[in-house]
Amino acid sequence: CNSFPVHADELSDKQNQKDDVQSSLDDNQQQQDELEDQLGSSEDALAQAEREKRIQESIKQDRIAELTALKNDIAALDAEIIKAEAEFAEKEALFIERAKVMYQYSDYSMIDMLLQSDNLFMFFEKISTYKKILKSDKELMNEIAGMKETLEHKKKLQEDTFANQEVLIAQIDKAIEEIDNNIELQQEEYA
Repeated sequence: CNSFPVHADELSDKQNQKDDVQSSLDDNQQQQDELEDQLGSSEDALAQAEREKRIQESIKQDRIAELTALKNDIAALDAEIIKAEAEFAEKEALFIERAKVMYQYSDYSMIDMLLQSDNLFMFFEKISTYKKILKSDKELMNEIAGMKETLEHKKKLQEDTFANQEVLIAQIDKAIEEIDNNIELQQEEYA
């Protein structure tokens, strides 16, 4: 009769031990599941960071291509400005030469000019022709000066855009650096 209660206590102890082991196994399984979830999250975060890095690098390459195009545009505008300046200098020299001729004629009295002309019509024709030439030259010089100003304005806009692109590339480089740091941390955590 005494052996039965001892046996029941042993059985109860064994059952408790079994329950403890089962509980420990359940806890271990839960921890394993949590670790697998963390591992999956780490893999997902790492893949996301690597995708983001590829996107940023692609954007950076686009910006670099735009910078190259802008450099070419600026060089072309420089060439046009130099050409406009040369054309302006040439027209200016011609204008000055013609103005000198007109000035020389202004030293003559109207009577001297009239005497040098074959007729009254020729006299007025000479005066009118010189005035037209000077007016035409001046208008051309103004047009060239306006064109040069427009080209310089375009160049300034291109240079501003170029500077903005450089700032964007620097920001992208910083973003890529942060992504690289994030990837490194993710890889350490994954390991």
